[in-house]
Amino acid sequence: GAEECLVRMRAARLQPNKRTYASLADAHAKSGSLEDTRARLQQAAAEGMRSDAHMHAAMVNAFLRRDDLEGAARYLDEATAGGLEPNAVIYTSIMDAWAKRGDTAQATAWFEKAIRNGIKPGIRTFNAVINAFAKKGDKDSVLQWVAKAEAAGLAFDEATYTAVINTHAKTANVGGAMQWLGKMRRGGLQPNVFAYTAALTACAKSRSDHFDTAWDLMQ
Repeated sequence: GAEECLVRMRAARLQPNKRTYASLADAHAKSGSLEDTRARLQQAAAEGMRSDAHMHAAMVNAFLRRDDLEGAARYLDEATAGGLEPNAVIYTSIMDAWAKRGDTAQATAWFEKAIRNGIKPGIRTFNAVINAFAKKGDKDSVLQWVAKAEAAGLAFDEATYTAVINTHAKTANVGGAMQWLGKMRRGGLQPNVFAYTAALTACAKSRSDHFDTAWDLMQ
């Protein structure tokens, strides 16, 4: 694994650099090992390397892997106080975690915090908030945030369209689901299995007879 690569590097008299330790920290973060992730950052610091956004992102992700969103927030606040300038990736990862809980207030608050700290949000950052509202079936808020992303000049991706279609599916709005499936195609994207499944769900939940619509989707 990653640790074995480090051993081989040292055996070959190659000096690990900041990117090496960032990769090791990221590998430990993905396994949810907070202690090992922190140890790699401390080792880098002991060798005179100042932690950068990539290293701090690994620590944040280690907290998130444990579903410790509060711990991730505390760590980020401490790192920021120490001079870190968080990037969009770090903020988006935290927003995604809150979105999975369906906590729209926290997802929105972190979006606003990112803006205050000079982050220019991309479509993935907007998607985090959109997904939070989609999880709750709040169609109006989903469409409001989609409009904000469009006003920011961003192109929608598969996740954006699928979130909107899912929202319509929750309310059995077949027309809305099909409309956004069409928009997805016209936007140059091939609907994926998640988008089709959401549209089929809308058909299944509708009290009206949408057998033909569902059949056409499966062709």
